[in-house]
Amino acid sequence: MKSLLCLIFAALILSFLSGCTSTPKPPIAQLSLNVQKNVNPRVNEKRESESRPIVIRVYELKSLATFNESDFFSVRDHYKEVLSNELLNSEEFYLVPNQKLRLTRPLNLDTRYIGVVAAFREIETAQWRASTAVPVDERFS
Repeated sequence: MKSLLCLIFAALILSFLSGCTSTPKPPIAQLSLNVQKNVNPRVNEKRESESRPIVIRVYELKSLATFNESDFFSVRDHYKEVLSNELLNSEEFYLVPNQKLRLTRPLNLDTRYIGVVAAFREIETAQWRASTAVPVDERFS
């Protein structure tokens, strides 16, 4: 479970290096989230043969203060209210075992950070939150 979120986070960071556009005005940067490895076939396993989808939400944020301080359920269930001053955009994905995710979309001009939240079955022991800054060179090149 933890490796999936780390993989998504690493792909997100690497995508900024290849996804930037240089000529048009808003949006300046291109977000490319590429997960090249399949979701673990045993993700969110309830019983030995019963895996469940994992829900991932990607957030475009102005800052990380509230995102980093909020608990899982606040960020997942009430993100519009909780992150209202920081939130620019968000998108949710359901990933089933062995599924790959490829996301390409323009970033809001004011996006400074990308946050990712993954809803695992055993949330108490999971690394459910990750974030990264949008490199300045990518926003203003």
